[in-house]
Amino acid sequence: SMLSLVYTLAMGLSIGVTAMVARRIGEHDSDSAARATVQGIVLGIGLAIVVGLLGATQAPVLLRFMGAEPSLVESGAPFTRIMLGGSGSVLLLFIINAAFRGAGDAAIAMRTLILANSLNMLLDPCFIFGLGPFPQLGVTGAAVATTTGRTIGVIYQVWSLWKSGARLRLQPRMLRIDLGVLRRLVSLSGVGI
Repeated sequence: SMLSLVYTLAMGLSIGVTAMVARRIGEHDSDSAARATVQGIVLGIGLAIVVGLLGATQAPVLLRFMGAEPSLVESGAPFTRIMLGGSGSVLLLFIINAAFRGAGDAAIAMRTLILANSLNMLLDPCFIFGLGPFPQLGVTGAAVATTTGRTIGVIYQVWSLWKSGARLRLQPRMLRIDLGVLRRLVSLSGVGI
């Protein structure tokens, strides 16, 4: 249930990012599209810090608040800490994929999801059951595998944003906060949240 709230935030922000990037690409203003992408990433990182700190430090409290039995709190707290603490990976995965889709480059978005989900599927049994050199972590291993796969997916996305020849390309001069764009992005995203 807690992760559903994170996904809702991610999807809402994605709507705003897709709309802003698509409009700028339609206006043939790729620099503004890239700046909108940066502002989406800034919002995602800000939300990830809040959710991550809350989840990482208050996981048992959150589980008890939801009515979990003490045994579930004990076994589920590490999973919850990792999934909420690593929520930045899913927020950025959604937001950056939204920017790629808005720029008309859905292939990168698809490759990112294939990479992240494939790694998750490969790492799940390794971390859950302790295959090979991996520690046996049980349910917590599923959180480690998921967060690892998503994080590697985000690294691929960021690399794709910086490479030359990309339809949506970031440059160092774009890496600053723009309050006007942030406000418009929050306003657009509020419709989807």
